[in-house]
Amino acid sequence: MNFLSEYKGLPLAYKDDDSMIFIKLDSSNKVFSIAFKSTAELESQFEKLKTFVIDKNLDDLCRNFIKMAFRAYDSEDFIFQQALYKLREAFYLLKGEGFAPFLDKDHIVCRCEAIDRKVLRNLFEFHKGDYKQAILESGVGLKCSKCRPLSLELWSELENKSGNEDHFLEFIKDGINHFFQYTHLDLRPEELELIEVSKGTLSFRYLGNTYYRDLKSIENSLYNYFLGELNLKVSLRITFR
Repeated sequence: MNFLSEYKGLPLAYKDDDSMIFIKLDSSNKVFSIAFKSTAELESQFEKLKTFVIDKNLDDLCRNFIKMAFRAYDSEDFIFQQALYKLREAFYLLKGEGFAPFLDKDHIVCRCEAIDRKVLRNLFEFHKGDYKQAILESGVGLKCSKCRPLSLELWSELENKSGNEDHFLEFIKDGINHFFQYTHLDLRPEELELIEVSKGTLSFRYLGNTYYRDLKSIENSLYNYFLGELNLKVSLRITFR
């Protein structure tokens, strides 16, 4: 496939070996127009997802696109899942978000998404063994698909060994302790209490005295920390005491 920087007057947002996604945003950061160049199978899935994209805000798409799409299409089809993930990656690239986690190079599982065995184990524990949700969150096996057999094999091994959630809970708690050194916010450890770790979601109780509108800043900082430092794309819920 030839490289194009523009197609139908739209700038290139995402490119890999078999797909290119072109997106134009309007002045309010909403998707004004979108086009695709890919295989026939993928293009049909992209077109199906297009209805969830047009006139949607980029920030909302980065956070809620997966949920919106699966409310309408709870599909097990691998091509659908590839299209879903590639499209969301395009949104993240448009926002300029990315991460470069430290990898154990002797135990790499997915080179496309920089995922090693430790990260895969954390994904398994965080998503309570839900493979479909984990691959949609991380992208493992969804780009070139070469690592998919290995990731499935390792996932089966983890399923056979599962039953001890204490390790992951300690991993999350330790991560939260380091968060207060990471964040630029004026936030103290005693002001944020972890109250629940459920499938794909971390729930916190804010114990400080800030206005409600500032909770969004805390949520954004937590989200970026878990993504950039711990390689986990999480859903967050923060409430007042």
